[in-house]
Amino acid sequence: IVPALGAKTVEAVSAALEKPEVADARDVLRDWSKAGARVAGACTATFAWITRPPRWPMNRGAQLTLGHVGDSRAYFWTHDGALRRLTQDHQLPPPDDHVLSNCIGGGFTTSVWSASVTVTEPGVLLLCTDGLTKQVTDDALVRIFGAAAGLDDGVTRAVRAAEAWPESDNVTLVAMRINPAAPFPL
Repeated sequence: IVPALGAKTVEAVSAALEKPEVADARDVLRDWSKAGARVAGACTATFAWITRPPRWPMNRGAQLTLGHVGDSRAYFWTHDGALRRLTQDHQLPPPDDHVLSNCIGGGFTTSVWSASVTVTEPGVLLLCTDGLTKQVTDDALVRIFGAAAGLDDGVTRAVRAAEAWPESDNVTLVAMRINPAAPFPL
């Protein structure tokens, strides 16, 4: 990921994008939010898509665009084992940090955070729900994926670790390798 992410993570990528595809995704989530307001509960979403920068391969890397609402998360796990969190949870400050400040449905007005970063090194993009991150710490994710026989094994181990807790929430984890040097980066 761009070197600025090392220290600033979200601050380095928080410039809002006005690309048509991001605007379309925001519209879909806003429509979903309005529909969700008529049903009980609320939910969160984190989504990503990967494209080539203009004039590739002269411009190296892959363009990773993220959209985020709530407390689902996106991470980038680098080849050297560093786990970088790309999103911030939309929650109230302590002691009310269990309450979402932004979500889809539940009568809230949804604000979709979006950003784009250039991935310049191979790694793994992780998208996960709070059912995973409430039970499995960032350090534990690094240990689990570091010890796994492969990506599928890492996902299976992380989900099982979260589901082992008696009060586990819905657990979803999607992992995809990104190789920015390849003609097709996934």
